[in-house]
Amino acid sequence: MATILDKDSVYAKRRQAHVSLINQLRAIGAQADLDLPRVVVIGNQSAGKSSLVEAISGITVPRDAGTCTRCPIECRMSTGPQWSCQISIRWEFSDDGSTNNNVREMLFGDRISDKSDVELMLRRAQAAVLNPTRDPQTFVKMTAKELRNIGGNPNQLQFSRNAVCIDLAAPDLADLAFIDLPGIIQNAQTEVVEMVEELVSSHIQGNCIILVTLPMSDDIENQKAMRLAKQADPKGQRTVGVLTKPDTIPSGATKSKELWLEPDEDERATHITPQDARTAESDFFAATSPWSTSHHRHRFGTDNLVASISTHLSRIIDESLPQLMTETKNQLTACNTRLAAIPPVTPEPFAFVLELVHKFSAEVEAYVKGGMESASLVQRNRSLYRLLKSQMRGTAPLFVPFREPRSSSHMPPELLLLEDSEHRSSSELGKQVTIAMVREKIESAVTRELPNNVPYVVKLMLIKEFQQDWPEIVHNTGQKVLQNLQDVLTSSITAHFGRYTHLKPSVKSTVDALVQVKYDNMRSQISKFLKYESTAYTQNDHYLSDAKETFLAQYKALHQASLTPVAAERPPNFVPLVPKLFPEYTSPGTSQFTKFNAFSEESVNGGEDFFISICSPAHGLTSWSYEELRVTDYQKGLKSSPGKPFTFSKPPSTSGFAVPVLTLQERREEEEAVLEGLKKLGFGELGVTDLQRLKPSAQYEDELALMAEVRAYFKVAYKRIIDYVPLAIDHELLYAFADELQKNLISALGLSGVDAVAKCAAYLAEDPNVVAEREELLARKTRLLSVQAELMSAGITTQ
Repeated sequence: MATILDKDSVYAKRRQAHVSLINQLRAIGAQADLDLPRVVVIGNQSAGKSSLVEAISGITVPRDAGTCTRCPIECRMSTGPQWSCQISIRWEFSDDGSTNNNVREMLFGDRISDKSDVELMLRRAQAAVLNPTRDPQTFVKMTAKELRNIGGNPNQLQFSRNAVCIDLAAPDLADLAFIDLPGIIQNAQTEVVEMVEELVSSHIQGNCIILVTLPMSDDIENQKAMRLAKQADPKGQRTVGVLTKPDTIPSGATKSKELWLEPDEDERATHITPQDARTAESDFFAATSPWSTSHHRHRFGTDNLVASISTHLSRIIDESLPQLMTETKNQLTACNTRLAAIPPVTPEPFAFVLELVHKFSAEVEAYVKGGMESASLVQRNRSLYRLLKSQMRGTAPLFVPFREPRSSSHMPPELLLLEDSEHRSSSELGKQVTIAMVREKIESAVTRELPNNVPYVVKLMLIKEFQQDWPEIVHNTGQKVLQNLQDVLTSSITAHFGRYTHLKPSVKSTVDALVQVKYDNMRSQISKFLKYESTAYTQNDHYLSDAKETFLAQYKALHQASLTPVAAERPPNFVPLVPKLFPEYTSPGTSQFTKFNAFSEESVNGGEDFFISICSPAHGLTSWSYEELRVTDYQKGLKSSPGKPFTFSKPPSTSGFAVPVLTLQERREEEEAVLEGLKKLGFGELGVTDLQRLKPSAQYEDELALMAEVRAYFKVAYKRIIDYVPLAIDHELLYAFADELQKNLISALGLSGVDAVAKCAAYLAEDPNVVAEREELLARKTRLLSVQAELMSAGITTQ
């Protein structure tokens, strides 16, 4: 033991330096950020804890009935040429229990050279800690009576987390530091009991040696301190049980003596020197059974305890110092990162606010124009404009050149084709406008028109029908662009002004107001475009004429095909109806009947229109349309006169011409031959659609022409809308907003007024939470830098 405690040994000097280093780190508040090695003394109230502290330190600590220690007392011992004591207070926590940003140790009174003065000075220091609103210096000269009077003050704290620090130096002291905590109480108010237990628990976590005082006069199961130690150290690897008051066990209490297998005692020496107390202690263990016969004599007495704890603490410090350096560097890095995320305090409020406004406005303008790094708004809007184009195409009138609407399986695909290979959905088949419907509209609108003149009002009626969904489509597009703009603005406002709680609302309200004005202007402009479209007008004559001719050819071809299906279009179950109606013309070997075609009898009986084409020089029969040959006539004839020849309700027409039946290949060859002949005659380059215009549709000529003209006008009108609506949105909303944003902000924020500087200072008044965070981080950085400097000066490196 002498070797270990020898102050001149290399081991002792190293231990002294390391303990002093940890004490210095604790003095600058490093324990707030790092888990510093320490020794903590805990115990139940009246468990002999004060006696243990006195035995280790050699000083007298305050003793009263009940709880006398009401704050942590940190005792830091070191070897010195002569005995001295300096008391200080470490203000580490605020009144609400939160950690102070600037941890500081303040000297409390002068250095003490007389041990008898220590107890009263400790009482004064503890009173100062329990009354943090008063100047600590007012307690330095108080008498014991004055301190007792203060103890009855209702404003005094019951307990405090701030520590009273005792720096002791003496030739015979070991290099050791420990923290004495208030004794654990059980018979008090619940909140007081919990407060003390929380204080104890917070100190015994982590890199800590726990000294638990256990009085041998009581059962160990009654010691709440031991239960708290087990919770913090379940395996007991850093817990040392210090058995006190062995002299209180009666000589006949054999059972009690058997329960305590490893006793230790530091006897309180009243009015005797520490050396005399240690001598009396040694004599007690040497002469008193069972201690005198124990095999653990090296663990009895205060000197053995101090040597053991000092050695153990020194080992823990040696192991922890490289870890502390690594953790310090890591925390400094994290602290700097968080500080970098918090903008510094602004020295020039006016210039700073003006710069914020300029950067914000420039960023918004970049989003509106679509820069390389700010293309998201333009790209999202382009998607909306493409959707607008598709939705507008979908409003095209679905004219079908048939008397009845067609199902999806019988609808010619070219009628469902819009543009750019885009097709209508099957859900739009309910919007079909047939020839019959168009004829009905014409007939209902005829007043004083000359023959073969379609009333102009019918054209307007059909135009208005396909335009009725346009307002909803275009205004929905405008609203979605507005939402895209607002999303960008919200994000940008937060990025530039988010931390300025007084400036951000003013910026947002100004921006919102300007956006609303420009949005209203944009809606007004679009409404004008829609109003213009309510009048059918175009000077794009050539485009309109070409489109009309194209649609007219298409409608005529489809209409004619519905009357005369080609051979390739016959259904698989085709059964000629002609043999049943005209057996004399279809007998085997009859040379007079040459060609025929028709729908199957099954189709006829199902109610479909059908057409029969007969080419016969002898009988002069020609083409009969479905107006001339009706299924109902056929059915009525069969029902009214079974077995008799069928007669039509209307005689077959003798005018017209026969249509021969060709295969698709034959038809293509004939078309190519005709087109080539027309080219030779000087008609230029013509197509198959041009040939369709030659086919007569006398009965529905006006209806087909009207359908083609309205459908062609739709192409003219919708193309205007899909161009001008995006342009109106861009110019009336987006560009107009970006152009006026900075000017409006400067005016609304008062940056051009005489009091602009004062207003800017008020705008930049920071959120108290941000201020507190910056201060806390700066304080932590200062502590960590100090810790790093101390560790580096001691030659400590990372792991």
